[in-house]
Parts: sequence; C-alpha cells; structure tokens
Amino acid sequence: MKKKKILFLTPEMPPFVDESKLGTTVKHHLVALQNKGAEVRSFMPKYGTVNERRNQLHEVLRLSGINIVVNDTDQPLIIKVASIPGTKMQMYFTENEDYFNKKTGITDEKGKISDDSDEKMLFFSKGVLETTKKSGWQPEIINCNGWITAMVPLFLRTILKDEPIVSQAKIIVTLHNDGFKEKLDKDLHKKLEEFGFELENVKNFSGINYTTLMKNAIDFADAIIIADPETDAKLITYAHKTGKPVFTIDEENTDVTLFYETLLEEVAV
Repeated sequence: MKKKKILFLTPEMPPFVDESKLGTTVKHHLVALQNKGAEVRSFMPKYGTVNERRNQLHEVLRLSGINIVVNDTDQPLIIKVASIPGTKMQMYFTENEDYFNKKTGITDEKGKISDDSDEKMLFFSKGVLETTKKSGWQPEIINCNGWITAMVPLFLRTILKDEPIVSQAKIIVTLHNDGFKEKLDKDLHKKLEEFGFELENVKNFSGINYTTLMKNAIDFADAIIIADPETDAKLITYAHKTGKPVFTIDEENTDVTLFYETLLEEVAV
C-alpha cells in the first residue's frame, strides 16, 4: 500500500478505556494498515475514565480553541494526544467538560445512553472534522466506528461537501454490535438546523433509534465493513441492499487491508 492517509473515528480503544470488542477491532485495523505502509490517525472522546497521567496525554495547543455550538450553547473543544502503546501511532482525544467528563464511557454503568447522547454525537462528529480541517492533514479514507460517529457521513456529504481537506475522502462505515434501545432526543432535527442543515433534510431525525441512525450513515457512506457477526441483522441486510462495497469480517476473511487498498485505488483514479 502506498503512503495513504486514513482517519479512524472511534468511541473507544484500549488501553485508554477498558478493552472491548469494538475497541480491539479498531486497534487491530490501525496496526494492520500501518504495517502495510498507510499513515493512520485516530480520534476518540476524552472520557473522565481516561487516566491522563498514566497515558501521558498532553494538549495540542495548535488544534485546540475551536468552539462547537450545540443546542444554542457554545461548547469549547480541547484536543489532547497520546501515543498508542506498541505502535508508532497517536490517539487524538476530543475533550469537553459537559459531554465527556463523567466517570463513564459512551454509556452509563447500566449500558444506557444519556439524555444528551445526541449532543455528544454532534459535538464529536463536527469537532473531529473541524480539527482535521484545521490540521491541514487530508485523509483519503475516513472510517467511522460506532454510533457516536454516525453523523460524520451526513456532515461530509452535505454542509462540508465543498471543504477540500475532508470532502474528497472516501467514507467507510464499520458496523459493530453497539446498539442502544433508547431513542435520541426528539429535537435532534432542530439541533442539526443550527449547523446549517435545511429542515427538509433533517426533519426525519426526530426521536430516531439506533437502526435508523445507522441506516442514515450507510446512506452517505462509500463502503461498509461488518466487523461483528452480532451486528443488527437489519443493518447487515440494508448494507447489502445498497449495492455498495461490503466487507464482512469472519473466520475466512480477516485481512481487511485489501478492502482499503481497493478503495484507495478508486481515490487515485
């Protein structure tokens, strides 16, 4: 693989948070792609559970200082970075006291999403894209993992479609078994309007569930990876029906790097 730039967005990764199937899968893909010669960067939220001293996090001053307006509130975005142990890669963290400072991860102790989960999703999605623009680092592929990244494809293919740093990237949505049973806030469509979306394009985002949210992400993606056999069966069926490239990770298909190489060849054309 030629020196191509790939951006990973993920809700979690060990050792920064407790090991999970999603986080372990993402880390495996990062290492495999780097070993093939790709230049890889990644972002995750800076939860209150992330130990800054043990993981040696430090603020990236040149990337901090962006404010993201969510639900009429100006939310400051601080970017921190740490090395991923055992690799030559770094993890960038999005920090915000209101959204990610609690001693839980993306869900609470009972596995439930919080009432402001839609705002966390909007803040993280827009925040990593604005940070990437500010950095000047132009990825050829952006890989979205987990529902907290589900708005990234919508942003990229609509209101950010003319932004040269991010708009040219191929979008991969990687499906995991990370569903939730609750519905997101009924006013999500109004919050999306604040970002510049036309009401006609987001009016159906009122009180949506996990399946509907991820179907929207698939709609705007260029390709889909099914990383977990326990992924919502409705989403797997939906992904295949789109006619877009789909790679299913199973016992026979473990080397996902070839899938990336094919997409990168399309980028180069």
